[in-house]
Amino acid sequence: MKKILLTCVLLFFGLHMVAQENGQTYTSKLGKFSMISFGEVTEDVRNDKTSTSYRAAYRNKEMLFVLSSSLEQNKPKRVSDLLNASILNFKTALKGAVVQQKKIKENNMNGIYAVLNLSNGVMVEYKVFYKELYLYQIMVFAKKEKFKKEVAETFFKSFTITK
Repeated sequence: MKKILLTCVLLFFGLHMVAQENGQTYTSKLGKFSMISFGEVTEDVRNDKTSTSYRAAYRNKEMLFVLSSSLEQNKPKRVSDLLNASILNFKTALKGAVVQQKKIKENNMNGIYAVLNLSNGVMVEYKVFYKELYLYQIMVFAKKEKFKKEVAETFFKSFTITK
């Protein structure tokens, strides 16, 4: 009986680990985005005066992956100002320093890519885009020595905007 139970437990965890290695598609219908996750996704919704934010995050090994979209109530006069404000607010809120920042274009969307170092030794890769009243922020956090660029890139590539 113990052997059967042990076999079932090992089989369950083995299948669970295989599923985690392959990733699962997570979609936020309200946030209008999807991503591939390699861990249990937590989600939340926040409302404030100017927007509603939808956030999904998961942890895999020693990295944290976060995708957020904010439904803005008003279209900005200049999208570039909104994107730059996003970087500035993020940097200020986390007491970080921007190490690298550049304009990017992915999937016909203009955006900004930034690398930040936080005071606690954490490195963040950050992308921000704007499309149809939604501000999308894609972030990967890890201690500098544990940051895996190729893993972060896989996460960034899995991001898609849904309808």
